[in-house]
Amino acid sequence: MTDKPRVLVVDDEVPIQDLLKTRLKKLYEVSCATYQDEALAALEKSTFDLVLLDLKLPRKQSDMNPSPDVGVDILRHVRERKICRRGTAAPLPVVVMTAFGKDKLLSAEFLQHRGACDYVQKPFGDGKALKKKIELALCDEGTFSAPSQSAVRVVQLRFDATKKLVLVEKFEYTGAHYELLVALRDVFLDDLHALRPHTSYRGLRSLELADMWKIEDDAVRRRVLAFRDKVTKDFREGLGRVLDNNDVVENSRNWKGYRLNPLVVKVVAWEQEMAAPPQRP
Repeated sequence: MTDKPRVLVVDDEVPIQDLLKTRLKKLYEVSCATYQDEALAALEKSTFDLVLLDLKLPRKQSDMNPSPDVGVDILRHVRERKICRRGTAAPLPVVVMTAFGKDKLLSAEFLQHRGACDYVQKPFGDGKALKKKIELALCDEGTFSAPSQSAVRVVQLRFDATKKLVLVEKFEYTGAHYELLVALRDVFLDDLHALRPHTSYRGLRSLELADMWKIEDDAVRRRVLAFRDKVTKDFREGLGRVLDNNDVVENSRNWKGYRLNPLVVKVVAWEQEMAAPPQRP
């Protein structure tokens, strides 16, 4: 028996498997799977503390056409089967290994919504980023919400640029509310993908927003207050949820600006798993 955390590496490239074994063997017990059937069998027969999951995989040993759908299917299997971390009732952390390319933003949102707790980009370079991601995932502090975190406080935002509309959970916001959330979203997503810690997420100062919208500084403050009043009322009356003033749009005297609260807000793609048709408040 070993006291080392057990890591399952799922990747169809043997050189990648060998590289990860070499880099991780001092701290972790590493097992490998090359294709979907082998990965699912390993998850059925053994328990692990973490999965490092490549997306583009073959389904069977004889499969000559690896597909990114296979990695997503494995992730879905882990979540739907409620597979737990070894010796606990906590969900098994999954860190996705991928090269996002042009679809980096959408892919990251997609993985977050499917239950990945983090991702690491290939190639791994000196391996420091990979080791840090593993450490954070094992402490339930991945870039995305840790899989064991309660979703009670999470507020999901979906944006439709064509209609200039944002859904905050099931409620639609347009006009000045949309403009506010879009401006803050862009900075939020830059910080998310730069892997900044939550405490280092940036905000936009009132004067920056005023210049962007060609309005007075005091008018910015009134816009923020109007949005907070509206979303608080909608959540209380429509969902029975109580929101704090800083739960969606947060501000701090330290940087005298506004930002989306990185501990609460999750920005997801418009088409992903709409639980119900949107309702106008």
